[in-house]
Amino acid sequence: PAGTVKGEGPGFILDHSVLDSFKAVNRLLAEGYGVRWATQSFSVEGKEYPAGSILVSGSGIARKVRSLAEEFSLQIQAGRSPRDSMELKPLKLGLYQPWTADMDEGWTRWIFDTWEFPYSVIHNEDIRSGRLRKNFDVITLTSIPLRRIMEGHKEGTVPPPYAGGIGNQGLAALLEFVKDGGTLITLNASAELALTHFNLPLKNVADDLSPMEFYCPSTILKVNVDTTHPIAYGMEETAAVMFNESPVFALNPEKAGSAVPESSSFNLKVVARYPESNPFMSGFLKGEKVFYNRPALVDVSFGKGKIIIFGFRPQNRAQTQGTFKLLFNSLYYGPAVTSTASAK
Repeated sequence: PAGTVKGEGPGFILDHSVLDSFKAVNRLLAEGYGVRWATQSFSVEGKEYPAGSILVSGSGIARKVRSLAEEFSLQIQAGRSPRDSMELKPLKLGLYQPWTADMDEGWTRWIFDTWEFPYSVIHNEDIRSGRLRKNFDVITLTSIPLRRIMEGHKEGTVPPPYAGGIGNQGLAALLEFVKDGGTLITLNASAELALTHFNLPLKNVADDLSPMEFYCPSTILKVNVDTTHPIAYGMEETAAVMFNESPVFALNPEKAGSAVPESSSFNLKVVARYPESNPFMSGFLKGEKVFYNRPALVDVSFGKGKIIIFGFRPQNRAQTQGTFKLLFNSLYYGPAVTSTASAK
């Protein structure tokens, strides 16, 4: 249906469940408008709006939202915004690109371009140079095996600028980035970097199982979603996720802080987890009990920052649009500022 803007008021409300709302948000932030997420449900003109509803305001906003509604077929409501909200900041996003080449990184770059997310491609030397917080609030690692991130191409097999990975120097820089308030997002295979080197209270139990015990190739699985968490705003309470060469998480509190004493107290929140029954939806699965009640997506506070760890592919080949919001929300969530300022 054609986009519309209804009602009257100083601000406007966009539907968080609509993917093209993110295009509108990126346009608005780039042009200096105020964008917030409601953190509590509220009502306008008798209609109830859920937590996560997108609130926009600013000088000349009425004309802008009408243009966006028409371009992206959005249904927008004018009205007075609620008091409790999270203020979004313009993104300072880094997307890691290894010199080994990575299909998942390419698809992610295409998605960011399509939904108009501003980002900078960063390479091994950029991470190794450190001081990442100066330029970035968020860094995303797509589904790249740990060894390829750390070691890259072997010396002598490619020209020197393209040899090696981030190495221990880059690992230390990422650790410093998160402790200083940055958000690190790891997708699927790259979760192993966080589990192995950040000593989080998680482990990948799939590593310990033989193919006779557990086999789950390119399979669609069901997860239960905590829609009260900002990463899950706009989602339904259940979702289908793409599991492909993915980790299976289990809580491992004995591991927490063993190599990072100052970070021994973790605040870990499970955003999505597998049900207490068979999560199988389509594909092939052997050993379904491995998944029962396991975390699939977690938000971990680490120092002043956050690590958001996906145990599946939320943006697989730009096809899994049902879980794009989990990634998009993660990009904004870490730098967002929660407030209970007066209604605008």
